[in-house]
Amino acid sequence: MEQFIYYLKVSLISIRRAPLPYALTIFILSVGLGVFFANATFYYQLNSDPLPEKSDKLFFPMLNLVPYECSTDCRTPRVLSYSNVEKLSQTDTPSQAAAMYSADGYLRQRADQTPLPVSIRITQRDFFAMFDVPVLHGSIWPDNSARPEVILTKATAEKLFGKSDVVGEKLLLDDRNVTVSAVLDDWQMLPRLYDANNRNHLSEADDIYLPLETGYDMNYLSNSQSQTFDDTDYRQLSTQGRTGALHQLQYWVKLDTPAQQQAYRQFMTNLVQDEKAAGRHPSPPNNQLVAMRDIVSYFGGDSSDIKAFALVTLLFLL
Repeated sequence: MEQFIYYLKVSLISIRRAPLPYALTIFILSVGLGVFFANATFYYQLNSDPLPEKSDKLFFPMLNLVPYECSTDCRTPRVLSYSNVEKLSQTDTPSQAAAMYSADGYLRQRADQTPLPVSIRITQRDFFAMFDVPVLHGSIWPDNSARPEVILTKATAEKLFGKSDVVGEKLLLDDRNVTVSAVLDDWQMLPRLYDANNRNHLSEADDIYLPLETGYDMNYLSNSQSQTFDDTDYRQLSTQGRTGALHQLQYWVKLDTPAQQQAYRQFMTNLVQDEKAAGRHPSPPNNQLVAMRDIVSYFGGDSSDIKAFALVTLLFLL
């Protein structure tokens, strides 16, 4: 103890003699520790499993159902058309399933107010159960039919109304009348694996949620990725978008057992064979059923820049 007190006294004397170098040293150590641990925490969170109890049961099916014969690049499109999703939905093997895409819009209470720009998740009712989205007020849509109803996040509700319990309130979504059917509790999935295309898994959750059929009726085009393989007019989603080869949908299914997973793979194989036999999709089969935990690496969205930053901060700390 005496030796420790001696070293403490010597240190204090040294600091009094040269306070600037010591202050600079402490500052550099503090910045290095702070940056390193902040980045390490973010890296750990980004590579964690947001749904550990069910991530091995959630799958992203993709089919090479396009109306042309590919010659060199026969990769499966990352997004599906409306008709593709309809065909993938023709089985009761999954316990839950939801198609989705995102779009931009403007929301306000009255026509004389300044519109609030919002990010819209256009999806189906199983989305909320599949990804454990908590509901604070109201209830999720009872089915997947078109309805002029929106689900707000708690933050969006408070921004518009100053309170969270706003079920039944009327709003204007891009000058179309909609009713609030539910308000979500505070929720943020990180990484946002249900939308890993184009590295969207790094983005924040959307502001409002709209039924898929309503989104098509309102002609909302995806703000993330959309491509067409025929002459479908993207401005006519309500008609041509449902029948043409306009691809913009992501589709998730919940397959609870290995037997269900195998059965769904076989269903996909049979579906593609039937489509090819009918002459509608001449490209070679290339079915994919990607597990949720592998979706980021499958889309090539691994955060190499974050890994590099983690290494740089570690070297700075050393």
